[in-house]
Amino acid sequence: MKKLVILILALLLLCSCSGCEKEEQAGFTIASWNVQNIFDSVNDGTEYSEYKHQNGWNDNAYRARLKAASTVLKDGDLGRAGIIVLNEVENQNVVLDLMAQLGQSYLWHAVASEDGGAISLAVISSIPMKEVRVHRIEGARPIIEARFEIDSKSVFVFAVHAKSNLGETEENTALRALLGQALSELTSLTKADYPDCLIIIAGDFNEEPWDGNVISDFKSWRCFWEDVPRGSLGSYYYDGRWLCYDNILLSSDMIDRWGVEMDGITTNEEGLPNRWDRNTLSGVSDHLPIWVSVV
Repeated sequence: MKKLVILILALLLLCSCSGCEKEEQAGFTIASWNVQNIFDSVNDGTEYSEYKHQNGWNDNAYRARLKAASTVLKDGDLGRAGIIVLNEVENQNVVLDLMAQLGQSYLWHAVASEDGGAISLAVISSIPMKEVRVHRIEGARPIIEARFEIDSKSVFVFAVHAKSNLGETEENTALRALLGQALSELTSLTKADYPDCLIIIAGDFNEEPWDGNVISDFKSWRCFWEDVPRGSLGSYYYDGRWLCYDNILLSSDMIDRWGVEMDGITTNEEGLPNRWDRNTLSGVSDHLPIWVSVV
């Protein structure tokens, strides 16, 4: 098994405008969505082959993709989310373009990726980010840590994208366990420094809450999937069954409401995720967005 090595990078506080502040309100909503590979129209050399110019990917297709994703993020409860974790965006340019589609409410963002990786992890927010750190783990995807002050309370969001199930099963499982170990150490340090804080872990865990790798040390944390009968609902549909791969964990029971976004263009005629189809340039994502309102 790979050794756990956490590298805390320099401060990466990113704001889309200078000197901007937003009035904070009681409570907030946080959302998480794996957008299924949004790539821009620039050939950087790291993108997947189907998103290269020579294979027909262009600016018109990219703009249509952005419009569809932003339509989802502006609708219903997602449209009220102050913090959104995004999985599988190509880079910071995509994040900035998506934020522009969403209007002036989202002013802060942070982006991280593996060295040479094709996709990135991002957090966008209408709530000021007070501090951002990126934690790099040897052999695994990075973790974004963002600190907010909401209703005079410190709120920490740890954004993640765990290793998928493609490839070698044993190694993938070990990498998810490594991510869980890193999160356990980081959140313990955070609690020691900020005893009264709220900590949230959000993103695509690529396993269900009861699988016990990523969240093996977080069994006492609030997980809304525990309220759902297994197999009746999820954020990802594969091989004829629902899977609860996307998750939002809270260090205390402060959930007011929660939901899985299944309205509008997120689902198809069968009520399943309206997955993005590169060949027909249709659909949105093979994952459904999830959200939690915190009191």
